[in-house]
Amino acid sequence: MSQEAIQSLDDAIAKHPFRPKGMMTSVDLFDALKANGRIERKEGMWYFDSDIFVSIDNESDGLSFDLPSSQ
Repeated sequence: MSQEAIQSLDDAIAKHPFRPKGMMTSVDLFDALKANGRIERKEGMWYFDSDIFVSIDNESDGLSFDLPSSQ
C-alpha cells in the first residue's frame, strides 16, 4: 500500500509543471517515505529527494500529500 502511495507522489511530481520547492504529507506517508529512504533531515528540516521541503499535516489521514498550486 505505501509503495503505491509513493509511486502516486512520484507521478504527481513528474506531472507537475515545475519541480515543487515544498509539499505537505500526512504523518503516515511521511513515515513511509522516511522508511524507504526518500526523506532526509538537513539543517533541522525534512527534505524529499534532497530538494523538496516536507511539511507534515497532522490533520490528514492515510497516505495523502498536497503539492503547491501549478499556477
